[in-house]
Amino acid sequence: MDQASHRLARWVTYRTSNPDLPNEKPRERRALELENECADRIAGNGYRVHQNPTRQQVGDARRETGDSGRPEKAPDFLIEGHVLDCYAPTAPVPARAV
Repeated sequence: MDQASHRLARWVTYRTSNPDLPNEKPRERRALELENECADRIAGNGYRVHQNPTRQQVGDARRETGDSGRPEKAPDFLIEGHVLDCYAPTAPVPARAV
């Protein structure tokens, strides 16, 4: 996918974090970098990715898809209208632990 197509395939409200901010701890910074990388990869494959949706957007998506997720949670993404969270381990984790 060329750069122009990549930009068109992705609609993101804002990045989770600027990795250059000094106030974030290294582990938190790495997890946020991985979340951003995940959004880029999914969007790069042609999916509509909305990162950091508002509570209203999450509620609307859950109603439209029949998702019964916990309302107090703040998921990382809406992907093609579905509510999803990103698990980004900072240390190697066995697949069975996820």
